[in-house]
Amino acid sequence: MNQNIIERARKYLAKMPPAIAGSGGHAATYHAALAMVRGFNLTPEQALPLMLEWNAACCPPWSEAALRHKLSDAAKCAKPAGYLLANDKANPVDEGASKAAKRRQWPAFQKPTPADLAAIAALRHVSPDAAYLIACHDHLWRCQWRGAECLAVHSGTFAQVRRMSGQPFAQKDGSKLKALNLPGSQGAFLHPGGIGGPDVPVLLTEGAVSLLEAAEAIQRADSNTGTLHSVAIIAAVSASSRFNKDHLAKLAGRRVRILADNDHAGHEAAAKWAAALETVGCQVDALTMPDGHKDLGDLIKAIPATDSVWQSILTF
Repeated sequence: MNQNIIERARKYLAKMPPAIAGSGGHAATYHAALAMVRGFNLTPEQALPLMLEWNAACCPPWSEAALRHKLSDAAKCAKPAGYLLANDKANPVDEGASKAAKRRQWPAFQKPTPADLAAIAALRHVSPDAAYLIACHDHLWRCQWRGAECLAVHSGTFAQVRRMSGQPFAQKDGSKLKALNLPGSQGAFLHPGGIGGPDVPVLLTEGAVSLLEAAEAIQRADSNTGTLHSVAIIAAVSASSRFNKDHLAKLAGRRVRILADNDHAGHEAAAKWAAALETVGCQVDALTMPDGHKDLGDLIKAIPATDSVWQSILTF
Protein backbone atom coordinates (compact mmCIF):
# COMPACT_ATOMS: atom_id res chain seq x y z
CA MET A 1 0.00 0.00 0.00
CA ASN A 2 1.29 3.45 -0.97
CA GLN A 3 2.43 5.20 2.24
CA ASN A 4 1.02 8.45 0.90
CA ILE A 5 -2.47 6.91 0.92
CA ILE A 6 -1.95 5.76 4.52
CA GLU A 7 -1.03 9.32 5.53
CA ARG A 8 -3.97 10.78 3.65
CA ALA A 9 -6.27 8.33 5.41
CA ARG A 10 -4.74 9.19 8.81
CA LYS A 11 -5.26 12.94 8.25
CA TYR A 12 -8.83 12.39 7.04
CA LEU A 13 -9.66 10.23 10.04
CA ALA A 14 -8.18 12.79 12.45
CA LYS A 15 -10.82 15.28 11.27
CA MET A 16 -13.71 12.89 11.88
CA PRO A 17 -15.63 13.28 15.15
CA PRO A 18 -14.87 10.77 17.92
CA ALA A 19 -17.50 8.28 19.06
CA ILE A 20 -19.37 9.39 22.18
CA ALA A 21 -21.60 6.83 23.93
CA GLY A 22 -25.26 7.85 23.81
CA SER A 23 -24.65 10.39 21.02
CA GLY A 24 -24.51 8.24 17.89
CA GLY A 25 -21.24 6.58 18.84
CA HIS A 26 -21.90 3.42 16.83
CA ALA A 27 -22.72 5.42 13.71
CA ALA A 28 -19.61 7.61 14.13
CA THR A 29 -17.40 4.53 14.43
CA TYR A 30 -19.04 2.84 11.45
CA HIS A 31 -18.54 5.93 9.26
CA ALA A 32 -14.91 6.18 10.35
CA ALA A 33 -14.36 2.51 9.49
CA LEU A 34 -16.19 2.96 6.18
CA ALA A 35 -13.91 5.86 5.22
CA MET A 36 -10.87 3.66 5.86
CA VAL A 37 -11.81 0.37 4.18
CA ARG A 38 -13.99 1.68 1.36
CA GLY A 39 -13.06 5.36 1.05
CA PHE A 40 -9.29 4.81 1.04
CA ASN A 41 -9.48 1.13 0.03
CA LEU A 42 -7.41 -0.07 2.99
CA THR A 43 -7.66 -3.62 4.24
CA PRO A 44 -9.05 -3.98 7.77
CA GLU A 45 -5.52 -4.85 8.97
CA GLN A 46 -4.07 -1.71 7.37
CA ALA A 47 -6.90 0.41 8.78
CA LEU A 48 -6.77 -0.96 12.33
CA PRO A 49 -3.70 1.04 13.54
CA LEU A 50 -5.32 4.25 12.25
CA MET A 51 -8.61 3.40 13.94
CA LEU A 52 -6.75 2.72 17.20
CA GLU A 53 -5.20 6.21 17.01
CA TRP A 54 -8.62 7.78 16.41
CA ASN A 55 -10.12 5.60 19.15
CA ALA A 56 -8.04 7.35 21.84
CA ALA A 57 -10.42 10.34 21.68
CA CYS A 58 -13.59 8.21 21.89
CA CYS A 59 -15.61 8.15 25.11
CA PRO A 60 -15.36 5.41 26.13
CA PRO A 61 -12.71 3.95 23.80
CA TRP A 62 -13.66 0.83 21.86
CA SER A 63 -11.93 -2.50 22.37
CA GLU A 64 -9.68 -3.69 19.55
CA ALA A 65 -12.11 -6.55 18.91
CA ALA A 66 -15.01 -4.09 18.52
CA LEU A 67 -13.02 -1.98 16.06
CA ARG A 68 -12.17 -5.08 14.04
CA HIS A 69 -15.88 -5.92 13.94
CA LYS A 70 -16.75 -2.40 12.70
CA LEU A 71 -14.11 -2.63 9.99
CA SER A 72 -15.47 -6.02 8.92
CA ASP A 73 -19.03 -4.63 8.74
CA ALA A 74 -17.87 -1.58 6.77
CA ALA A 75 -16.05 -3.79 4.26
CA LYS A 76 -19.46 -5.26 3.24
CA CYS A 77 -20.78 -1.86 2.13
CA ALA A 78 -21.55 -1.41 -1.56
CA LYS A 79 -19.80 1.97 -1.74
CA PRO A 80 -17.11 1.93 -4.45
CA ALA A 81 -13.60 1.04 -3.33
CA GLY A 82 -11.44 4.17 -3.17
CA TYR A 83 -14.34 6.64 -3.35
CA LEU A 84 -12.40 9.17 -1.25
CA LEU A 85 -9.31 8.72 -3.40
CA ALA A 86 -11.50 9.60 -6.39
CA ASN A 87 -11.69 13.17 -5.07
CA ASP A 88 -8.20 13.80 -6.41
CA LYS A 89 -8.93 16.44 -9.08
CA ALA A 90 -5.79 15.53 -10.99
CA ASN A 91 -7.13 12.01 -11.49
CA PRO A 92 -10.92 12.24 -11.75
CA VAL A 93 -12.77 8.94 -11.68
CA ASP A 94 -16.14 8.27 -13.26
CA GLU A 95 -17.64 6.18 -10.46
CA GLY A 96 -20.68 5.18 -12.51
CA ALA A 97 -18.53 3.87 -15.34
CA SER A 98 -16.22 2.13 -12.88
CA LYS A 99 -19.10 0.31 -11.21
CA ALA A 100 -20.64 -0.63 -14.55
CA ALA A 101 -17.32 -2.13 -15.66
CA LYS A 102 -17.18 -4.22 -12.48
CA ARG A 103 -20.74 -5.45 -13.00
CA ARG A 104 -19.80 -6.71 -16.43
CA GLN A 105 -17.50 -9.17 -14.65
CA TRP A 106 -20.33 -10.66 -12.62
CA PRO A 107 -21.01 -14.38 -13.00
CA ALA A 108 -23.96 -15.69 -14.98
CA PHE A 109 -27.10 -15.78 -12.85
CA GLN A 110 -29.40 -18.76 -13.34
CA LYS A 111 -32.95 -19.41 -12.26
CA PRO A 112 -32.96 -21.78 -9.27
CA THR A 113 -34.31 -25.26 -9.90
CA PRO A 114 -36.82 -26.88 -7.52
CA ALA A 115 -33.87 -28.69 -5.93
CA ASP A 116 -32.05 -25.36 -5.53
CA LEU A 117 -35.11 -23.79 -3.92
CA ALA A 118 -35.38 -26.69 -1.47
CA ALA A 119 -31.69 -26.32 -0.59
CA ILE A 120 -32.00 -22.55 -0.17
CA ALA A 121 -35.11 -22.97 1.96
CA ALA A 122 -33.31 -25.43 4.25
CA LEU A 123 -30.27 -23.14 4.48
CA ARG A 124 -32.39 -20.12 5.49
CA HIS A 125 -34.95 -22.10 7.57
CA VAL A 126 -37.88 -21.00 5.39
CA SER A 127 -40.39 -22.92 3.31
CA PRO A 128 -39.71 -23.72 -0.37
CA ASP A 129 -42.85 -21.67 -1.13
CA ALA A 130 -41.23 -18.56 0.34
CA ALA A 131 -38.09 -19.14 -1.74
CA TYR A 132 -40.22 -19.78 -4.83
CA LEU A 133 -42.11 -16.51 -4.32
CA ILE A 134 -38.93 -14.41 -4.23
CA ALA A 135 -37.52 -16.32 -7.21
CA CYS A 136 -40.72 -15.69 -9.20
CA HIS A 137 -40.12 -11.95 -8.74
CA ASP A 138 -36.59 -12.33 -10.13
CA HIS A 139 -34.80 -11.50 -6.88
CA LEU A 140 -33.45 -14.98 -6.04
CA TRP A 141 -30.89 -16.72 -8.27
CA ARG A 142 -28.05 -19.18 -8.21
CA CYS A 143 -24.51 -18.62 -9.49
CA GLN A 144 -20.88 -19.55 -8.97
CA TRP A 145 -18.54 -17.20 -7.12
CA ARG A 146 -15.01 -17.90 -5.98
CA GLY A 147 -15.40 -21.49 -7.09
CA ALA A 148 -18.46 -22.12 -4.91
CA GLU A 149 -22.13 -22.70 -5.66
CA CYS A 150 -24.00 -19.71 -4.30
CA LEU A 151 -27.46 -18.32 -3.82
CA ALA A 152 -27.70 -14.73 -5.01
CA VAL A 153 -30.12 -12.00 -4.04
CA HIS A 154 -29.91 -9.98 -7.22
CA SER A 155 -31.94 -7.25 -8.85
CA GLY A 156 -30.71 -4.69 -11.36
CA THR A 157 -27.41 -3.23 -10.21
CA PHE A 158 -27.29 -5.00 -6.83
CA ALA A 159 -26.15 -8.54 -6.11
CA GLN A 160 -25.24 -10.28 -2.86
CA VAL A 161 -24.05 -13.87 -2.72
CA ARG A 162 -23.89 -16.54 0.00
CA ARG A 163 -22.48 -20.03 -0.26
CA MET A 164 -25.07 -22.77 -0.65
CA SER A 165 -23.01 -24.81 1.83
CA GLY A 166 -23.63 -22.17 4.50
CA GLN A 167 -19.88 -21.73 4.96
CA PRO A 168 -18.43 -18.19 5.01
CA PHE A 169 -16.09 -16.66 2.45
CA ALA A 170 -12.49 -16.38 3.65
CA GLN A 171 -10.96 -12.95 3.05
CA LYS A 172 -7.32 -12.17 2.30
CA ASP A 173 -6.93 -10.54 5.71
CA GLY A 174 -8.06 -13.72 7.45
CA SER A 175 -11.57 -12.51 8.24
CA LYS A 176 -14.67 -14.45 7.20
CA LEU A 177 -17.89 -13.08 5.76
CA LYS A 178 -21.22 -14.92 5.41
CA ALA A 179 -22.37 -12.62 2.59
CA LEU A 180 -20.57 -10.65 -0.11
CA ASN A 181 -21.89 -7.77 -2.20
CA LEU A 182 -20.46 -8.32 -5.67
CA PRO A 183 -18.07 -5.63 -6.97
CA GLY A 184 -19.95 -2.74 -8.55
CA SER A 185 -23.13 -3.38 -6.57
CA GLN A 186 -25.21 -0.30 -5.93
CA GLY A 187 -28.68 0.23 -4.54
CA ALA A 188 -30.23 0.73 -1.14
CA PHE A 189 -33.59 -1.10 -1.20
CA LEU A 190 -35.07 -4.19 -2.86
CA HIS A 191 -38.80 -4.62 -3.42
CA PRO A 192 -39.84 -7.78 -5.28
CA GLY A 193 -43.21 -7.40 -6.96
CA GLY A 194 -43.26 -3.63 -6.42
CA ILE A 195 -44.84 -1.85 -3.48
CA GLY A 196 -48.50 -2.11 -4.44
CA GLY A 197 -51.19 0.54 -4.16
CA PRO A 198 -51.61 3.18 -1.44
CA ASP A 199 -53.79 0.90 0.71
CA VAL A 200 -51.20 -1.90 0.82
CA PRO A 201 -49.12 -1.83 4.02
CA VAL A 202 -45.35 -2.17 3.76
CA LEU A 203 -43.06 -4.46 5.75
CA LEU A 204 -39.52 -2.99 5.83
CA THR A 205 -36.75 -5.42 6.79
CA GLU A 206 -32.98 -5.15 7.08
CA GLY A 207 -30.63 -7.23 4.93
CA ALA A 208 -30.95 -8.44 1.36
CA VAL A 209 -31.60 -12.06 2.36
CA SER A 210 -34.40 -10.88 4.66
CA LEU A 211 -36.61 -10.90 1.56
CA LEU A 212 -36.88 -14.66 2.09
CA GLU A 213 -37.60 -14.30 5.79
CA ALA A 214 -40.25 -11.61 5.30
CA ALA A 215 -41.99 -13.82 2.72
CA GLU A 216 -41.87 -16.70 5.20
CA ALA A 217 -43.32 -14.54 8.01
CA ILE A 218 -46.24 -13.51 5.79
CA GLN A 219 -46.92 -17.10 4.76
CA ARG A 220 -46.90 -18.22 8.39
CA ALA A 221 -49.36 -15.48 9.32
CA ASP A 222 -51.60 -16.49 6.40
CA SER A 223 -51.54 -20.16 7.46
CA ASN A 224 -52.43 -19.32 11.05
CA THR A 225 -55.34 -17.01 10.20
CA GLY A 226 -56.65 -18.64 7.04
CA THR A 227 -56.56 -15.27 5.28
CA LEU A 228 -54.23 -13.81 2.68
CA HIS A 229 -52.37 -10.69 3.75
CA SER A 230 -51.65 -8.20 1.00
CA VAL A 231 -48.32 -6.80 2.20
CA ALA A 232 -45.49 -5.25 0.20
CA ILE A 233 -41.96 -6.24 1.20
CA ILE A 234 -39.02 -3.85 1.08
CA ALA A 235 -35.54 -4.94 2.18
CA ALA A 236 -32.84 -2.42 3.01
CA VAL A 237 -29.60 -3.98 1.76
CA SER A 238 -27.82 -2.73 4.92
CA ALA A 239 -28.35 -0.59 8.03
CA SER A 240 -26.69 2.27 6.15
CA SER A 241 -29.38 2.34 3.41
CA ARG A 242 -31.21 5.66 3.19
CA PHE A 243 -34.35 6.72 1.31
CA ASN A 244 -33.98 9.14 -1.58
CA LYS A 245 -36.68 11.54 -2.82
CA ASP A 246 -38.06 9.03 -5.33
CA HIS A 247 -38.45 6.33 -2.66
CA LEU A 248 -40.21 8.73 -0.30
CA ALA A 249 -42.55 10.00 -3.01
CA LYS A 250 -43.72 6.45 -3.76
CA LEU A 251 -44.20 5.62 -0.08
CA ALA A 252 -45.96 8.85 0.91
CA GLY A 253 -48.95 8.26 3.18
CA ARG A 254 -48.42 4.49 3.49
CA ARG A 255 -48.54 2.27 6.57
CA VAL A 256 -45.02 0.96 7.22
CA ARG A 257 -43.79 -1.51 9.82
CA ILE A 258 -40.01 -1.69 10.33
CA LEU A 259 -38.40 -4.98 11.36
CA ALA A 260 -34.82 -3.87 11.96
CA ASP A 261 -32.02 -5.89 13.49
CA ASN A 262 -31.94 -5.93 17.29
CA ASP A 263 -28.57 -4.23 17.71
CA HIS A 264 -27.31 -0.66 17.94
CA ALA A 265 -26.88 -0.28 14.18
CA GLY A 266 -30.36 -1.70 13.59
CA HIS A 267 -31.96 0.59 16.16
CA GLU A 268 -30.26 3.66 14.70
CA ALA A 269 -31.26 2.63 11.17
CA ALA A 270 -34.89 2.10 12.22
CA ALA A 271 -35.01 5.54 13.84
CA LYS A 272 -33.63 7.23 10.72
CA TRP A 273 -35.94 5.32 8.37
CA ALA A 274 -38.96 6.16 10.53
CA ALA A 275 -38.04 9.86 10.68
CA ALA A 276 -37.65 10.04 6.90
CA LEU A 277 -40.93 8.20 6.23
CA GLU A 278 -42.84 10.38 8.67
CA THR A 279 -41.84 13.49 6.72
CA VAL A 280 -44.03 12.24 3.85
CA GLY A 281 -46.99 11.31 6.02
CA CYS A 282 -46.32 7.61 6.53
CA GLN A 283 -47.81 5.84 9.55
CA VAL A 284 -44.71 4.11 10.89
CA ASP A 285 -43.97 1.76 13.73
CA ALA A 286 -40.90 -0.34 14.50
CA LEU A 287 -41.23 -3.85 15.86
CA THR A 288 -38.43 -4.88 18.20
CA MET A 289 -37.27 -8.48 18.03
CA PRO A 290 -37.68 -10.36 21.32
CA ASP A 291 -34.62 -10.50 23.59
CA GLY A 292 -32.15 -13.10 22.40
CA HIS A 293 -33.10 -12.71 18.73
CA LYS A 294 -30.91 -10.42 16.62
CA ASP A 295 -33.07 -10.34 13.49
CA LEU A 296 -36.04 -11.83 11.68
CA GLY A 297 -33.92 -14.77 10.56
CA ASP A 298 -33.23 -15.72 14.17
CA LEU A 299 -36.94 -15.49 14.92
CA ILE A 300 -37.78 -17.72 11.94
CA LYS A 301 -35.42 -20.41 13.26
CA ALA A 302 -36.51 -20.23 16.89
CA ILE A 303 -40.29 -19.64 16.86
CA PRO A 304 -42.62 -22.39 15.50
CA ALA A 305 -44.64 -21.61 12.40
CA THR A 306 -47.86 -22.06 14.37
CA ASP A 307 -46.98 -19.38 16.95
CA SER A 308 -49.23 -16.32 17.14
CA VAL A 309 -46.20 -14.04 16.85
CA TRP A 310 -46.45 -14.31 13.06
CA GLN A 311 -49.97 -12.92 13.04
CA SER A 312 -48.90 -10.08 15.35
CA ILE A 313 -46.11 -9.10 12.95
CA LEU A 314 -48.69 -8.40 10.25
CA THR A 315 -51.20 -6.67 12.50
CA PHE A 316 -50.53 -3.04 11.71
